[in-house]
Amino acid sequence: MTDSRSTTMRRAAAARPAKGPLVAVAVAAVALAAATAFVPAIRPTAPVADASAVRVTRACPTLDAGVQLGLTALGDGLAQAPLATPTTLTPLTSPQVIALAKDPGRISAPVGSPFWGVVSASAATDADQGLSLAACRSPRAQQWFAGVRSNANARSEVVLVNLDTTEASVNINVYGPDGALAAPGARGVEVAARSQRILPMGPLVDAATPVTLEVATSTGRVAAFVRQRLFNGTAPLGADWISATAEPDELAVIGSVPAGDGARTLVIGNPGDRTAQVKVEVLGPDGAYAPVGIETVDVPADTTRTFPLDKVLGGKSAALRLTGSRPIVAAVEAATVGDWATLTAHAGVGAKAVVNVPLPGGIAPVVTVANPGAEAAHVEVKITDPSGKVLLEKSQDVLASAALTFEPGPTAGLLLSVVSSSPSLRVSLAATGAVGTVTGIAMVGVADASSPVPAVVVTRDPRLGG
Repeated sequence: MTDSRSTTMRRAAAARPAKGPLVAVAVAAVALAAATAFVPAIRPTAPVADASAVRVTRACPTLDAGVQLGLTALGDGLAQAPLATPTTLTPLTSPQVIALAKDPGRISAPVGSPFWGVVSASAATDADQGLSLAACRSPRAQQWFAGVRSNANARSEVVLVNLDTTEASVNINVYGPDGALAAPGARGVEVAARSQRILPMGPLVDAATPVTLEVATSTGRVAAFVRQRLFNGTAPLGADWISATAEPDELAVIGSVPAGDGARTLVIGNPGDRTAQVKVEVLGPDGAYAPVGIETVDVPADTTRTFPLDKVLGGKSAALRLTGSRPIVAAVEAATVGDWATLTAHAGVGAKAVVNVPLPGGIAPVVTVANPGAEAAHVEVKITDPSGKVLLEKSQDVLASAALTFEPGPTAGLLLSVVSSSPSLRVSLAATGAVGTVTGIAMVGVADASSPVPAVVVTRDPRLGG
C-alpha cells in the first residue's frame, strides 16, 4: 500500500464515528447473514438493466476558443453527448475529428469497446501560444499531477469536470520543494453535477519551482486536468495541458523526453512520509544507462524536486525509468523558443491502441516506444495521415530496458496504431513545429483503454419479494 493511500485511510479512520452504537446493528446483520446462508439457491430473474447498455464515459478538456478532438474506437457505439445531458447521444464514426466549443467534450462507448480521445489546440500569439495536446480522461476519486507551476510567471488552473448526476466535493493537496504547502481555498471545492469548475491556482499557491498536486474527492468523482500558461513578465512563453500521472508507485516510466534544444527538466514528487531514494535510468535504443550526476537522487517526504537533464541527454530523444524506495510521481518538462510542454509518467499501452491526433499542418510528430521490462518485446507501429496514406510502418523488437523512436515526417494530423506483445510498453508522442513565429511543442501519452469498467447489474431476488 502506498504512503498516500495510508494517509487517506488514516484520515478516513479519524473521521469515523465511534463504533459502540452500531454493535447491535452489526450483530443483527451477522445473524441475518447466517440465516440466509441456508436458504436453497433460487435462479434469479432477468436483470433489470442490460449490462451491454452500460457505457464508459470520458471528459475532454477545451478552451474558450475551442479545440480539435480526435476520436478512435476498436468497436461500435462511440458517441458524443452534451455535458449537461448525457443521454442525448450523437453517434460518431472512427476515426473522426470534431470541434469542441466552450464546454468540455463528453465521449462514451459501451463497456468492452476500447476508445481514445486526444484534444489539440494551437495559437501563434497571446497566453495560449504554442501547441497543446491532452488525452481524454475518465472520472476518478483521486488523481495526481507533477510539474505544476504557480507563481507570478506561471498561471495554472485546475479544471474539474463532473460527469456524474451528483455533486462532487474536491480537496487539493500541494507538495512543494520544502514540504506540503498550505493552500487556503483548495479544500471542499464543490463541483455541481454535470458541470465544469475551473480553480485558478494563483491565489492558492506561490512556489518558485514546480509542485505536485493531489486532487482527491471526499464525495463523487471528477475528471481533472491542469491548464498551464507561462510568462516572462507579460511576454507569453507557451501553454500546455498537464495530464494526470500514473498513481504513486515505486516504478515510474516517462515515455519520452523529446530531442532538441531547450531546457529538459525531470520533476519527481514524493507524497509519502519518508524520504524516497530514486534510481534514475535513461532508456536509449541500445539499453539503459545511468545519467551522470543524477544516478540516484533523494526526494524528501511531502516534497517535489527538480533535476536538469540538458547535459545528460545532449539534445537526444530518450525515455526515463525511475525506481524509488517509496512510491513517487514524475514528469518531464520540455521548452522551446516560445513554447513549453509537460509529459507525466503514464501506464502501459496494452495489447493494442489506436489514437487519432489532430495537428496543424507542418508539425513533425515523433513516436517513442519504451520497454521498461527485463525482456525484449515486439511492437508493430503504423502511422497514416488523415487521408489514409501510410507515412510509416514498422514491425520490430524493442530490447529490454530500451526505447525506440519512429519519425514519419511533418503532417497535418495522424492516426497512430500500436500492437504490442507486452502491455507494459510505454508509448508517447511528441510533436514540434512552427506555430506562427514560435516553435510549438506538445507531448501526450498513449494509455491502455481495453480494461472494462465493472458494471453493477441489479437483479430481482424472489426471496426478498422483489
